[in-house]
Order: sequence, then structure tokens, then C-alpha cells
Amino acid sequence: MDKFKLETSIQFPFFKMNELVTYSEVKKPSGVAYILLVLINESKDRTAGLSNLLENFGVPKNLQYIFADELEKLINQGILNCDGFYKNEFETYSIGYFRFTEKGKKIFAEESIPTGVNKESKIAVFYNIAKNELSLSIDADLEPKPLMDCALTPEFVSSFKCNKDVEAFLNLNKGKRGVDIKKEEIITKVETIGEYENWTA
Repeated sequence: MDKFKLETSIQFPFFKMNELVTYSEVKKPSGVAYILLVLINESKDRTAGLSNLLENFGVPKNLQYIFADELEKLINQGILNCDGFYKNEFETYSIGYFRFTEKGKKIFAEESIPTGVNKESKIAVFYNIAKNELSLSIDADLEPKPLMDCALTPEFVSSFKCNKDVEAFLNLNKGKRGVDIKKEEIITKVETIGEYENWTA
């Protein structure tokens, strides 16, 4: 009896997502900036005067202009927010007057301060629908290609959505091949360019 060898393959659908990533170059905060950020973040009494707290820490009023200058920089860099700031009225502001922005919370958690230089990078992220996983590349053995003439229709693939946190994934993979962002640099925004691309492998 003749024997026949039957070869078959299964196509796995996945999304290719083109992400525009905005990130900030950073440096370690100066002592002055760090003191201000810690006071604003950790002070229990939000009505306490910032100038008085600094005086309690041994900073005389005639040197507090240094802190006023640094506070203005932190506001201009989008790390702190308030309803208007005037350096010559520094002694009138309470701790609670200043708030961390979302960007500022990330930066404070990393203990880094932006240099003022923001950059953008375009990064391709792949979402494996079957495994519910994100990756920076697809195994070459799978021969990834755009969804065209195959059994999987665009309508079928479009019924799936990526429910993964792409920003968290990119943060975990900073410095790795495919993500040209240094580990110490801070991702401030991630947005998908255009629609998901439907691919199969």
C-alpha cells in the first residue's frame, strides 16, 4: 500500500502595532530639587508654609531664593503644577499649593529629573492573539507576513482587541533590542500610529 506524507500548517493571527513613544532624557535631581519634591510629596500638613518648613530644615530665608528658582524650573518642566507662581511671593505659598503632574509622579518615582530634552521614537510592538502576549519581534521561523490570502479573514481578526498595557511592556524592555530608550530615561507618552496591522505567522 502506497504511503503518503501530508504536510499542513496552522496560521496564527497577531497584531503589529506601530507606537510613537515620547520620552525624556534625565539626570539625577540636584539636592535643592530633591528636597522640594520630597517636602511636597511627603508633608502631612498641606497648609504648612513651604518657606517655614525650609527654615525648620536649616535653610535661612536669605537663601530661599535658590529654592524659588528651582521650584520655577520644576513647574516649567511639567513636574509640578499650581495656579500661578511668583518667585517674589515665595514666602506666601503653602505645601498644598503645589501638586505633582502625572509626568511628575513618574519622574519622582524614578528619582530622576528631565534635562528638558524630549525625544520621540517609533517602535513596533507585536501582539500574539492566541497567547495574549506582547513582543518586540516575531520568531523568523514563523515567517510573519501581512494578512492577505489566507483562511483568516480581516473580519475574524478584527473581533480581537489588544488588552495589554503597552506602556508598561515598553518600560520593562527599555534598553533591549528594538527599544532604543535607555533604562534611566522616562517614557511619558505612548500612542498607536494608525490602525493595528493584521498579520499571520
